[in-house]
Amino acid sequence: TMDEGQFRKKAGAELEHLAKGLDGFAELTVDLANEILTLEFEDGERFVANLQGPTRQIWFAAQYQAAHYDFDAAKSAWCDSKTGEALRARVSRDVSGKLKKQVAL
Repeated sequence: TMDEGQFRKKAGAELEHLAKGLDGFAELTVDLANEILTLEFEDGERFVANLQGPTRQIWFAAQYQAAHYDFDAAKSAWCDSKTGEALRARVSRDVSGKLKKQVAL
C-alpha cells in the first residue's frame, strides 16, 4: 500500500495528466487547484475529480454518477473500485459524450 506522500504524488500526477489532456478544448474550462480537478462545460455542468487522502483514492463525479478509483499497480492505472474501469477511460467517455467528439486520454 502507498503512504500519504506516494499517494499524493501519484494521484496528483494523474490529475495533471487529465488536466493537460483536456486543456485544448475551447468548449471546456479546466481548473486544477488544491488537488481538485474541475471540468466546466459551456452549459455550466461540471465534472469533478479530487483526491481522498484517508482512503488513498481519486473520486470522480460526472452526470450524477460518482465513482472511487484505487491505484492498480499491476495495470499502473487508477481503476474503479467496483467495475475495474480505468479513470482515464471513464473521463474520456464522459467528456466525449458531453462534447459530442472523441476525446482520448
